[in-house]
Amino acid sequence: MPECYYSGEEINPTEGIMYVKNNGERLYFSSGKNLKNWMEGRNHEYADQE
Repeated sequence: MPECYYSGEEINPTEGIMYVKNNGERLYFSSGKNLKNWMEGRNHEYADQE
């Protein structure tokens, strides 16, 4: 199963978004929100940090 390129969580085969770059590289995202944040250049901060 692919992992989300932004958050690192595993994605079920029927869920998520596949983004294809001009060079043919495929990136998988678990949601449109993660895709948008990646496109905006934002860094992912994990929720388990204290």
